[in-house]
Amino acid sequence: MSKTLRTMVWGCGIRAAEGPDLAVVSNSQQDYVQDESGKHNEEDVSRVGQTHVPYYRSRWQYGSGRGHESRGRVSGTACGARGAAWSAWVTLKLVALDIDGTIVGSDFALPGEVIQAVGKLHAAGIAVTLATGRMLRSTRGFAERLGIDGPVICYQGALTAEAASGRYIRHEGLAPQVARDALERLSEFAGFGGQVLMYVGDEVYSTARTEWSDGYEQRMGLKMNLVDSLDDLVGDDLYGDLAGREPTLILAVDAPDVIAALAGRLRAEMDGKALITHSLPHFCEIGSLRAGKSSALAHLAGSMGIGRGEVIAFGDGSGDAEMLRWAGVGVAMSGGHPEAIAAADRVVEGPPGAAIAELLMGCLEGGAFD
Repeated sequence: MSKTLRTMVWGCGIRAAEGPDLAVVSNSQQDYVQDESGKHNEEDVSRVGQTHVPYYRSRWQYGSGRGHESRGRVSGTACGARGAAWSAWVTLKLVALDIDGTIVGSDFALPGEVIQAVGKLHAAGIAVTLATGRMLRSTRGFAERLGIDGPVICYQGALTAEAASGRYIRHEGLAPQVARDALERLSEFAGFGGQVLMYVGDEVYSTARTEWSDGYEQRMGLKMNLVDSLDDLVGDDLYGDLAGREPTLILAVDAPDVIAALAGRLRAEMDGKALITHSLPHFCEIGSLRAGKSSALAHLAGSMGIGRGEVIAFGDGSGDAEMLRWAGVGVAMSGGHPEAIAAADRVVEGPPGAAIAELLMGCLEGGAFD
């Protein structure tokens, strides 16, 4: 039988509770039981914990976001910019997970704790999706290991597709004229000597091979398609069935200082034309204005009848910031991009994957995030 998980967001903490009406809430003075109306209840919290809600006891410094004498699952974490003194009820129905830097580290290995936590979320009747900049084929590999067969969000929100079948649900491609404009600006940007990749139909195209692209092929388990001109790919019938198809994403790869300058320039010059993201220090992505993880997650949640207040999202990159800001609860990694940290309600410390799994397991087991 599935269950509804209710969490109490209090200050910068999250309190978990099963059932429609009750939660154990901790403050700096006492542990007590609170119903949804906010009225206090004199019932013994240990008995309530056994019969109504998973029991948790800690001391909480109201509004500070830092726990004391805590036995919670994740401790000593900091607040994001939204973690001021406030409280709200959250009925958790959907969890959105970024991949790189959030559930996997630089070795790209998916920790067993994450697989276990996602399995328990599924068992509790809570939907889980991935929200990543990766290609669909790569995302589907992670989804399979996590037991996710429903929708996943790829290409920085430009594509939502069913993980099991690969069927497109929502595709927001770059208009050909915008793609050509972006390619021209990349070619004219002084100092840019890196590589440009274009993604069309879950295939990747470039005009040359480099040491980086060889490693990219190996890491992603794909083969890059070489073409004479990316501009021609969106311009005429030279490439047959691909002619006129809207590219899903354009990716520029170069040294971090070059990419930082490039992203800033493109944001200024293509404002109102394209969405410019900077997901990794050496990546600059150019996508449709209708793309973005926040837009994709909002669309997905809406299609499932889930409100934004019933969504928890996890991420670490600047491309995750709007998604974290949109979700009912946004959680960023402590080593993440400053924009993601500023947008989040919670910031967790620890290695990618393990820290997220610990936080989720704490919620499911009736813990708290201090």
